[in-house]
This record gives sequence, structure tokens and C-alpha cells, in this order.
Amino acid sequence: MIESIRKSKTDILTVIFFIVLFIVIRSIHFTAVLNFSFDQGNGMAHVLEMWRNKEITLVGPGSSLSVNGKELLQGVVNYYLTMFFALLGGFDPVGTSYIFMLFASLGIIPLYVGTKKLADKKIALLMVVIYTLSFYFIDYTRFLFGPNYLIALTTILVYLMGEYKAKQNLRNLLLIFIYIGIMLQFHYQVFVVLGFLFFYYLILSKNKIKSLFVMILGFCIGFSPMIIFELKNQFYNLKVLGEYIFLPKNTYGSFVDFVPHRYLSLVLLALVGVIGYFRKFISYTLIFAIGLVLLIIDLFLYIPRPMHGFGMAPNWNYLMEKKTYEIIKGQHYKNFNIVNHVYDNLSMVVKFHLKKDGYKMNYEDYYNNQFLYVVSRDPYVFDDPAYELYIFKPNKLIKTWKLNEFYNLYLFERIKSS
Repeated sequence: MIESIRKSKTDILTVIFFIVLFIVIRSIHFTAVLNFSFDQGNGMAHVLEMWRNKEITLVGPGSSLSVNGKELLQGVVNYYLTMFFALLGGFDPVGTSYIFMLFASLGIIPLYVGTKKLADKKIALLMVVIYTLSFYFIDYTRFLFGPNYLIALTTILVYLMGEYKAKQNLRNLLLIFIYIGIMLQFHYQVFVVLGFLFFYYLILSKNKIKSLFVMILGFCIGFSPMIIFELKNQFYNLKVLGEYIFLPKNTYGSFVDFVPHRYLSLVLLALVGVIGYFRKFISYTLIFAIGLVLLIIDLFLYIPRPMHGFGMAPNWNYLMEKKTYEIIKGQHYKNFNIVNHVYDNLSMVVKFHLKKDGYKMNYEDYYNNQFLYVVSRDPYVFDDPAYELYIFKPNKLIKTWKLNEFYNLYLFERIKSS
């Protein structure tokens, strides 16, 4: 891959320029805009426990698709890639997320080389401009999340596809489908990619029997952890998927509604295909104009200081989570639990920090805790039907800390019935 760009000084300078630009834009207000919320806190806590316990597993986190309390599980590579970033970042959310962003910046190399082989140099340049400057890709390459990993990982798929176009042998075809199997473990949106490329390469193949065998073999190798899990657990995921398919149609909404992170790899590959198809209409002047427009939009979007973390509650961000944790850590109270009434009653981010510090407590027990920390606008939260709050009655307010202009941290003590 590196050898492919060494041959041209212009290519080297182009790649370096866009990697630097990629990093600079995403570094603006990085900590203030960082999304490290429920999913990230929960996932990082699990990865931390895996590392400390030297745990090996075949499956990763649950997906948004669930039926009767059972989640469709994703692949274990979600955890292991997060662990890689976390170890480099010392399990610090800011450092770990920044390392992921740096990793994503390196996706410019395979994207440029692969697109150049699939189409030409102009299309490669335009794809790098879009990858670097599009707010869609900027927003989702600044925080840890399984689907976000697919942005950077899809650039490697583009490279492998470019290699196959340059040299159409079974080895390169095998690598493509091994890699797709690995990608599918991050998010099931890759099923669309798998289906499209399977039929695309099968149609183009001169020896369809061999190609069919190689593609199936490659996919099975890449997806093997999930295949082994299914065989060992009576096809758990297939049963969940089957139950979901036969649900009444009005229950599908939460899964099929448009959610941007569900289409990250699809959008990137579609752009390569569509722009490549219309490459005769692409000029360097047009590329410069697109880049300039995107850069101006970025300056308007990202220079002003954000009011909250990306995708987080209004006037709330990771810095507020860290401040809450530091206040709680400085207190002497035992037998407590935490509720973040702003957006996450389980307060997974604060609990991640406590677990990282080795704090011993029953993190799931809201029935027997003597004290309860609550992040809220006001202390009048106990009529909320959420069990974490509703069962903590009667109680009395002991302390209040101001977190920012909008939210406070309250400490309540349970009053035991005589």
C-alpha cells in the first residue's frame, strides 16, 4: 500500500496534507464535543474487565435489534479493537478517542490508493477531500463506537477492491471476503455490502464455481468467531433474527428509522462507485470548488464552542461526566449508587471511572443502597417511574453541588421505615 504512493512525490504530499488537515479539523474543541456517553461507558467498562480478567470471548456487544429482551449480538472484534485503542490511551476516554481519530486519519492512505486503482487519480483526490472534510465523516470519526470503526475500515476494503481490479486472482478475491466477514462483526449494515459484492464479483468472474467457493470460504474465515458462537449456542442470533422478522410490522420502526451511523460504510462505498461512474465529468476545478465549500461549512460548524457533546443531551458533555465522577470520588459515603437523570439513569460513564479506579460497590443494585447521587436540573425527580428513582423513597437531601448553569449533583439518603 505504501509502496503504491512512494512512486509519486505528488501522491505522497497529497496524502500527508490531507492526513494533517483531517487531524486539525477534528481536533477543534475535541474534548468539549466528545461523545462518551452510555454506549461508550458501558463498552469501555466491559473491555476493562476483559483486560483485567484476561477474558476471551467470541461475541461482542448487543445491537439495537432486540426481541423479548434478547439482543442480536455483534462480533467480538468490536471489543478487541476498542481494547487496542484503550491500551494505547491508558483507558482515558479523551486519549483513547483521540487515538481512534488518528487511526481513522490513516484511512486516507488506502482510500487514495484503492480509489486510484478503481477509477483514476482525480476520483481518488475527490474521495479523500470528501472523507476529510464532509461533516458526516467528521462527526463520526471523533468518538469510539462500533459502527464508527467502519468508516476507517471501509477504506481498506476500497484498497482491496482496487488490488483485485489491478490483479484479478483468487487470492485477492479471498482477501476481500475475509475482510468483509471481519467488517460484518462490527455492524450488520455490512450485509448490504456483502450481498452486493458477492453478486458483482460472481457476475464478473470467468470461473464462477471457483469464485463462489473462494468468496464463501473467505467470508466464513472472516466471520468465524460468530459462526463458532452460533454453532455452540443453538444458533442464538439466527433465532433472534427469526423472531424479529415475524413481529407485527408496526414494531419495526425503531430499527428501520434513519439513523446516520447505520449507513457509514454504505455511504463511503456508494460514493466511490457513483463518483467513479461519472469520472469523465470530474475536473480538478470541480474538486477544488467542492473542497472549498466543505471547508467553509466546516469552519462555521466547528469553530464555535459547542454547547454539548455530539449526540448528547443539551448543555451536557463528557467534561460534566468527569466533573461528576471527581466530586463523588472525593466524598466519604459508602453503599451508594448513581442516577444521571439528564439522559442515563444507570450513569454508565461515572461507573466506568469508578471501575477503572477499582472502586468496590454493587453497581447494579438500586434496591439496597443507602445513598443515591442524582444529576438533575432540580431535586424533584422521585416521581419518575424509573425504578432507580421510584424505589428510593422516602429520602432526604443531604448535599448539593453545582455542575454548570443547568445541572446540579444531589446526594440523597434513604430514610428507613421504622
